[in-house]
Amino acid sequence: MKDPITNVSKKNLSFESFLGELSSELVNLPLESIDKAIESSMKSLVDFTDVDRLHLGEFSTDHTKIEVSYFYSRPGINIPQITDVREHYLSFIYESIKKDKLFCFQ
Repeated sequence: MKDPITNVSKKNLSFESFLGELSSELVNLPLESIDKAIESSMKSLVDFTDVDRLHLGEFSTDHTKIEVSYFYSRPGINIPQITDVREHYLSFIYESIKKDKLFCFQ
């Protein structure tokens, strides 16, 4: 029988290694290469985590919305790209992010 804690530890270590590799590719990039590198990194992250899409954004200065800067979805996933997320849109996600809490969908 496999030890579930050991499996989780291995997955965490693998994810940490993956993030380390991603980070090393993004360090010291020339300004004109950043967008393409972020988009490529998002594709890698989607593939690694086996999710169908990824949004990358930041809170507006007044913290009333999350402004989506980058979006990637797997080929064949026809989901409209959103430009911002306001409190009413999936409010539990918005509130979790606002409170620096993690969440996960499976």
